[in-house]
Amino acid sequence: MRVTKLLRQTASKSKQYLRTLTHKRYLIFAGIGLVVLCVAITLWPRHVAFSYKQKACIVQPLLLPGLLKSNSDSFRLEPDRQLKIGSFVLASGGICASPIKSPQKGDHSANLALFGFQLIGKRVTLTVGEPPQASVAAIERPIPVMKPLVVPLSETDKVFSYKMTFNDKTLACKNTQQTVTCDIARFNLAQGTKYALRMDRYFANKKVQTVLSKEITTLSGVTVSDSSIKTGEMVFAKPKTLDLRLDKALVAAEVTVVRVDGDKKQVAAQASVDGPMVNVRWEDDLARQASYELRLTKVEATDGSNLIEPYTLPFKTSGGPKVKAVSVGTSRVPLGTMATITFDQPVSDKQDLAKIITLGGGAVLAGHDGARVTVNLAGVPKCGAATIKISDELQSNYDVTGGSAWSYATRMLCYTLGSIGTSAGGRAISAYYFGSGPNAVIYTGAIHGSEGSTRSLMLRWIDDLEANPGSIPADKSVVVVPAINPDGIARGARLNNNGIDLNRNFGTSDWRKDITTVTNAPFPGGGGPSPMSEPETRAIAGLVGRLSPQLVLSYHSIGGVVIANQAGISNARAGTYVNLSGYGNATGSSTTFEYSISGTADDYYAEKFGVASLVIELGSHTYHQFDRNQKAMWAMLR
Repeated sequence: MRVTKLLRQTASKSKQYLRTLTHKRYLIFAGIGLVVLCVAITLWPRHVAFSYKQKACIVQPLLLPGLLKSNSDSFRLEPDRQLKIGSFVLASGGICASPIKSPQKGDHSANLALFGFQLIGKRVTLTVGEPPQASVAAIERPIPVMKPLVVPLSETDKVFSYKMTFNDKTLACKNTQQTVTCDIARFNLAQGTKYALRMDRYFANKKVQTVLSKEITTLSGVTVSDSSIKTGEMVFAKPKTLDLRLDKALVAAEVTVVRVDGDKKQVAAQASVDGPMVNVRWEDDLARQASYELRLTKVEATDGSNLIEPYTLPFKTSGGPKVKAVSVGTSRVPLGTMATITFDQPVSDKQDLAKIITLGGGAVLAGHDGARVTVNLAGVPKCGAATIKISDELQSNYDVTGGSAWSYATRMLCYTLGSIGTSAGGRAISAYYFGSGPNAVIYTGAIHGSEGSTRSLMLRWIDDLEANPGSIPADKSVVVVPAINPDGIARGARLNNNGIDLNRNFGTSDWRKDITTVTNAPFPGGGGPSPMSEPETRAIAGLVGRLSPQLVLSYHSIGGVVIANQAGISNARAGTYVNLSGYGNATGSSTTFEYSISGTADDYYAEKFGVASLVIELGSHTYHQFDRNQKAMWAMLR
């Protein structure tokens, strides 16, 4: 009862006191109460979850926030939504926390201390979670080198910055929303190549963590696999398009076509993309006999890859048909030959070729089939010259002309090839006939098959006569028998297939059946069973008998001498031959050979026909010595 009474008395006195207060005093007490309330609210501890994607802020009215100082080594507390009168901050509506150093997982305390005193102030506890995690899925597959590399994060990160390193090159990246984007095109990475990739997290420009570390592969580059016009191709048609096939489907392509000779003018061309195909089109005809270059400078494939390097396709446009080949040489064309002229492209069949192709010497236009024209040389005589001249007006199948002008001269064979007989082994004994004069000169080789140099010399002599038919005097005819003993040449043996020394088988006054070898050893039966028993002997004797030549030259080896058979003009011709060749003159000498000789061809020519003959012994069994003999051989025709 006493307590109750005391409370009632106190309340009554308070009411009486309040009645005595003035309006001004009411305001003072109300202000003091408000200040006390604000201070209590300000100093009351708070708890907040730290966020990486936005500022960590709380609603917290503060009176005179300028009196409060942030006091923490991990986070800085700053008033937010400030109320100012001029530059003076009267109050604020919240507090925001920002990290001073890299946030670490866990609870962290931060204070706003009154006048900097630790014990009087606002304490905020911040709970920090795991930092955003980078997804490795973005680099599991090959990456394009010309597109930014985008790495997803588990949440938006506005706290850290990121850098990416490829091998030893580092680049700062941008992190927006929930991604980190790196412009790796600045690295100039090679396509289809492995690199060591690392992505690092930074706070205040200091590395705090490696978030990705992996070997990656860049996408293989785009390459051109085919084209409708090939590299370096000569284009005969009049194309208005050019197609390129690449090894990947495309999104876009940049192409130019430029003339690289002449005016260097760029062709007005457009390119379109359809999957892996690039179609390049132009409206005007390309200049003829010109060089062009298609340049594929840039592409973008659907997978983000591009060209390894710009692709260049050079090509040329043709003129009219040009001669590519002719089937006959400039000389030694067999009589009756059909010559084929092959062009680099088909020849139009809408033109009169007889007006375009002019022929001379007996040649006649025989026909035309595609890129080939045939000319009949049957009407050109032995050793006669034929000419072929093509006008620049020759047209292709695309009605293109220009650059076709061509002329050609050829000559028919100047010799007639015949056989004077057959060897013991069944081989033909060939003779080459040049000229048409009444006075014959016969050149023979290889009566001994082991003397191969003489056959080689005869073949060189045939080539020389063929190349210079005009040097054969008009009154002369030339007969060349390269090998009297073809069987011996085939076997590399001195004797014929019957084992007979042919140059001991002729029917001279000194013929003997039993002879000696070149080593002076007895050779029973080496001269043959009878004079002129061998077909080779009879063949050459028959030739000399039929032609009654002015001179016969019989080539042997290896004495290095000239010997006249002392019939007719042989002695004089021997002197000339010796002077021009440098060989010794062994005419009339009985000591030239250290073995006995009988039944020789040259003695036979003198005894039987009275024909002058020279034996020329070359200085080698294998080398023809043509350069040494050439002038002397021509001199025998004078």
